[in-house]
Amino acid sequence: MFPKNTSDKALFRDPVFLRNLQDLESRFEEGEQKVLMGELLDVYLSILEDMMNRTEDDNLKRSITLTRNRVSDLRKHHFQSKGHLKTQLQDLWAIETDDPLVQRKAVRELTTVFHKASVLGSKKKVPARRRRRQAGRRRI
Repeated sequence: MFPKNTSDKALFRDPVFLRNLQDLESRFEEGEQKVLMGELLDVYLSILEDMMNRTEDDNLKRSITLTRNRVSDLRKHHFQSKGHLKTQLQDLWAIETDDPLVQRKAVRELTTVFHKASVLGSKKKVPARRRRRQAGRRRI
């Protein structure tokens, strides 16, 4: 069922998930990082579910269940799904960009979209303010 040869060189080439984590903090804002991490954990949950359904070994099933529960808890408590964001992104990716009607509609809507994108893009990041303690000076 599962390959037992952990010395297989193919396991160490072309990482599946680690390439998504490289430079995560420098390339994405915190909210974006959380969306990506939530999606990455969802993929792990799917993989673990598939592995669970394929094995007949009870010990392995228990181990997979424990791992799946821990990943699920982490996902639920720290990376709540931005379901509406995910749905909107999927809808955007599904747009038939080579459809002439879609193209005409897109051109008609471009001015509004361009304006909103310009406004959003020109917003400056407001750094978090630090509070300074007003320590009173003692006079002697």
